[in-house]
Amino acid sequence: MSIICESIKGWLVDHESEINKWFRKVDISDFVDDNQRESNNFRFAVFRLNPHLFKIQMPFLRKGQLEKYNNAFVISESRKTELLCSLSQSVETNLESETLTPKAVFGNGETMHAIPKAKPKRRKRKKFMNCGEQLALDYHHMIRGFIQDAMIELVKIGQQSHFFTDEAQIAASLSAPMQDGGCKDWNAEAKKAALIEGADMQLFDDEEQTLTNRIIIGDGCRPPSIRNKLVQYTGGQACIWTLASQRFLIPAQCSFLQSDFCNLQPLIAGGRTYDVIVIDPPWENKSVKRMKKYQMLTDWDLYKLPIGSLAAAGCLVVVWATNKQKQTQFLREELFPHWGVKYLTTWHWLKVTTSGEPVYDLDSPHKKPYENLLIGHVERSSDVSARGAIAVKQLPHHRTIVSVPCSIHSCKPPLTGSEVSTC
Repeated sequence: MSIICESIKGWLVDHESEINKWFRKVDISDFVDDNQRESNNFRFAVFRLNPHLFKIQMPFLRKGQLEKYNNAFVISESRKTELLCSLSQSVETNLESETLTPKAVFGNGETMHAIPKAKPKRRKRKKFMNCGEQLALDYHHMIRGFIQDAMIELVKIGQQSHFFTDEAQIAASLSAPMQDGGCKDWNAEAKKAALIEGADMQLFDDEEQTLTNRIIIGDGCRPPSIRNKLVQYTGGQACIWTLASQRFLIPAQCSFLQSDFCNLQPLIAGGRTYDVIVIDPPWENKSVKRMKKYQMLTDWDLYKLPIGSLAAAGCLVVVWATNKQKQTQFLREELFPHWGVKYLTTWHWLKVTTSGEPVYDLDSPHKKPYENLLIGHVERSSDVSARGAIAVKQLPHHRTIVSVPCSIHSCKPPLTGSEVSTC
């Protein structure tokens, strides 16, 4: 990952720049005619991600919270943090009344009047937290101070290096009146970009004025199907492949398997073992099940992952997990032992806006602005490589990765460049 700065608490990283770095020089010779192929000026192109994907300019708020946030940002910057901390409480309070609180007075003497709202539908409130909710709250209290300290330190360095947007510019934008008198969602462009399907729409050519008329749409020189095959691309430059009438950007010197989860045999048959294995499971989730965004895997499906056949001695196994403590306990107490993996530590990924504030209130009872990475290593009594032993010994016990997230659902930052990949 493109590390902006680092400390003993973690890293501030640029997710967007890391992805763009892979495609700074893309071989497009398969898509130009013979005369153009002879010239290097027509052989390579530069691609970059749609910049709107990372345009997270404000925290993720409900519609009823947008105006309150925008007004608070302009009225009193010093009160912004306190206001964000009280947003979740204000939503519950408003459910008991027909309108929002009529006014709020800030420390600088200015008054913000809220627009009356229709009486919302009552929600049933639980009087007591269940066991899972209590475990999640206890864990949050345990790690909160560490994540907050890392955020304060790394964001401050990021502000000094001008990585984050100047808050004065954001305040000026928020104060600009809208034509319909409404309240603008400053993350709308990022949300819209995430809805676009297809790599061609997510990637732009930096030399579009010279390339657009030179790409020949049609079959490339690559095989028409790579389904259930382990593909190893040894080229020194990224390239474009046409598969099933769609174009794909392939990074340099990479290998991949396009297959269903149940058919990983080609990966095993390849004979390679790996020093680092990163897994981002589609965990069972009520929200995902309700919205039908993607298919989920059961705990039994995860048991069938052939980690033992793919892991080298001392291999680091990194698993992304949500803040649901049932998942964490399952990983540490059941899945890791089943895979032959010994748990080492947990890191955190804190998602922030372009100005450096968390995308959710750190203490929000609904959603947290961070996700977890559980790290373990394959424990074998024989043939433990010196490299693997050094990696385990040098792995930091507790770290936080801070970055502006991509608006595409569940798009995690690359771990290349971190201690996980460099150990």
